[in-house]
Amino acid sequence: MKKDDIKKIKELASQKNIVVDDKLIAFSVVLNTFGDNDFAFKSVFGKQNTLEAMKLASVDGVKLVVDYLGIEERQRKAAIEEEKNIKNKILDFSGHDTTIDDDDGLTAEANKSAMIAMIDRIEEKMETFDIPAKDGLKMITDIRTKLVDKFSMSEERKEQYIYVNTKYNDICPHCGREIYNGNKDKEQE
Repeated sequence: MKKDDIKKIKELASQKNIVVDDKLIAFSVVLNTFGDNDFAFKSVFGKQNTLEAMKLASVDGVKLVVDYLGIEERQRKAAIEEEKNIKNKILDFSGHDTTIDDDDGLTAEANKSAMIAMIDRIEEKMETFDIPAKDGLKMITDIRTKLVDKFSMSEERKEQYIYVNTKYNDICPHCGREIYNGNKDKEQE
């Protein structure tokens, strides 16, 4: 919830002649999130009072804020769903699924070429305004990042060795600390 949302709630409440202040909004948000009158009351007002919490939860202002939060949540879910639909639309244009994590017998080269082809299709759809430029650029960036992560790094692998000098090769029988025992190396040879 942002400051603009609080202003909208206060304007909406004043239109309906309902008194709403910041503490009532805070109580409503906590109540909506956790669903517990007592917890919400104690969180906002700092004291435990079950009777007051029940009275406050039934106030018209609280119901107004909870309704507003429900509408906001539905709008947020709709935006997420719309983004998923755009991604599915791109997959539909490609004619086949070209996901990166697809291990159904695709070779690395086939997967790489499919991802590059997908970038071209996204750019075409952006030019025809089938996909918003913002979403298209984000998808292209994601695909390019995955291309670099999956394919470039595997070619740059080098044999790397870590040399560790042995500092200690034995444990002291008296105190239990690690020690270097030169006689032990001679015995092993």
